[in-house]
Amino acid sequence: MNILIVDDENITRMGLRKTIESSEQFSVVGEAANGKQALEFVRQQHHIDVILLDLNMPIMDGLQFLDHIDSTFQGQVVVLSSYDDLDHVKSAMKKGASDYFHKPTMSPDKITNMLLSLSKEESESKHTDEVDDWLKHLILHPSEKLLKVNHPFVDHSKGKVVILVSVNDFEHVKINDFEIYNSILQWKEQSNFLGEIVPWREGQYVVIDVLQTKSLLNQYQHIQTLCDSIQRFLKTAKEVSLSFGVSQMVYDPLQLKQSVREAEEIIQQEFFKGRQTVHFYKEESKSNQNVKISTQGIWKAMDEVDKQALKNELNTYFKELIKTEDKEKVIQESLNLLISLKNYMESFNETSLMQQIPIQRIPKLQYASDIHHEVYQSFEIMLNWIAEYENNHYSPIVKSVMKYVHQHYTKEVSLDGLARHVQTNPSYLSRIFKEQTGSTVSDCIAELRVQKAKELLRHNQLRTKDVSLAVGYANERYFSQIFKKYTGMTPTKYRKQK
Repeated sequence: MNILIVDDENITRMGLRKTIESSEQFSVVGEAANGKQALEFVRQQHHIDVILLDLNMPIMDGLQFLDHIDSTFQGQVVVLSSYDDLDHVKSAMKKGASDYFHKPTMSPDKITNMLLSLSKEESESKHTDEVDDWLKHLILHPSEKLLKVNHPFVDHSKGKVVILVSVNDFEHVKINDFEIYNSILQWKEQSNFLGEIVPWREGQYVVIDVLQTKSLLNQYQHIQTLCDSIQRFLKTAKEVSLSFGVSQMVYDPLQLKQSVREAEEIIQQEFFKGRQTVHFYKEESKSNQNVKISTQGIWKAMDEVDKQALKNELNTYFKELIKTEDKEKVIQESLNLLISLKNYMESFNETSLMQQIPIQRIPKLQYASDIHHEVYQSFEIMLNWIAEYENNHYSPIVKSVMKYVHQHYTKEVSLDGLARHVQTNPSYLSRIFKEQTGSTVSDCIAELRVQKAKELLRHNQLRTKDVSLAVGYANERYFSQIFKKYTGMTPTKYRKQK
């Protein structure tokens, strides 16, 4: 082990050199009286394993040296301090020092033991790096040549499983990738885990375990326990939460590449199942793109101002939507639903209310459950507003008429028929309806039909004739005239623009 001594006191340097060179394992490759000299020595590309660094030096002190040392330096720094307070030592540790000694209490035995400990860590680290490199090659470029080593993974009689450990919200985590990886290695040492751990992509780590049981239930329980253990350790040590993707078991080590792919694929289920969960890959777990999802019940609940029905319909809607296992589809359909809600509320002319619909926020949410929650909240807010509005503005007769229109707009609806439904005469109904809503009954029916037609034109490939029939107009030409009257454009032009 090559050591550089950096201290402004000559007698200290001499004492350290004598102690270090008393062991054949260690060699002093240089001395420096201040940080500037040490920096020049390091930059000359001398192979240095450990720097013994005094903190209190002229020209450039130890903390300044740590600020300037090249990040490519792979050795360890042990600071030597005679300060009574620990603030400078803490600062040095934050800047990359791995250990420290209080100079007044140093002894040859303590120094030797410290260096032996560092030497052991370096040896273990080197071994870990070698195994990491071998495993990465085995995963990325499987080859029979790579199996000519003495390692449990090359044994075809033992089942192996890949667990991809992924840090949740990694871009917002305050500690770096290296620190998290080291924490996982600490977990490995403390838990006596016999498998291997390899850093993978940023915020992701491949854990390979050799399974000792052929029972599927026992395998599942073992992996679940393993993941829970890692989760608890990282939560306590670094305050990070994790998700896990677990591959199928393989015996052939050359199949580990496929195992990693399986783990990567299944961990994407996190969007659908939420964070801090363990996802097991199954061969049959494929996206169901043919799931048919209807929004008819949602709008029926809105029309009838039925809060419980709305909740049930949205739960069903998202349950079916999530079955597609298609993240982009979930996001897009949710956006379409909120856009339709915004259009639904246009008739109330409440701009501030419609601005509460979180259309821009939906693509930024990480989990399907969060999207479901946002959509439901938006619908609930609008439904509550409608209920309050109707209670404050509409008499029971008008509310009954509006409810009937929303339920039967696809059929023939007339003023006389509505009057019979609410048991009053047509002229009285026409007058109070206009007084309370600001619209005539015929305008209300037409506006509702146009609104429903707009939804069909946006989200379906129905012909204009079919849309016309679906919203209660038997005559396509008349439907087009009504549509243009309320939107300023024909149905065909509206569809092209949307």
